[in-house]
Amino acid sequence: MMKKRVLALMMAGMMVFGGTMPVFAEADTETETEAQSEDPIVWSYEDIDPDVYDGEWFSFEYGFDLYLPTDWEEADISDSDNMVYALNSPDGKMSMAITCNTAEEMGTKAELDAVKAALESEGFTGLADAEINGISTVGFDGEQNVSGIAFVGESGNMYSIIVGPIEDEDSQAIALNIFRSFSETETEADTEAES
Repeated sequence: MMKKRVLALMMAGMMVFGGTMPVFAEADTETETEAQSEDPIVWSYEDIDPDVYDGEWFSFEYGFDLYLPTDWEEADISDSDNMVYALNSPDGKMSMAITCNTAEEMGTKAELDAVKAALESEGFTGLADAEINGISTVGFDGEQNVSGIAFVGESGNMYSIIVGPIEDEDSQAIALNIFRSFSETETEADTEAES
């Protein structure tokens, strides 16, 4: 029950993308090649390529940050049940969306293994365990030339960050930058502890 509800909501969030170059199935660099083995992909925001786009850090109320292109524009998400934020590139060729499936919607607290199994059963490809800035996620590619990461928040909600369509090396580089930037929002207590 949870599996079908989660995937239905996730797919609804993906419908904003149009429809061949997935991020997780086709590994070009040494770090990405790890996705083909049993070892998880390990990425850090230090791997971001600042030459891919002019960007800035955005903090989201869900407890995570992303480094996003400054020239992308916020998209209207009023017609989506589970999309909580979306951006479109100025030329309209790419989009980025954040979806949230609450524990109440799913009927249970999300677990990362269950999320991965649900993605696999629904035909998503390139499934890969990934640790991004110390946070466990599942990477995936979809039929609409999209790639994404799914993860579980502290509240038990399942979030996904989806980017696409990924049709060439430039769009793949943008997606990789966004995924690599995924990190926990620092609190004032964290900042004071580092001082």
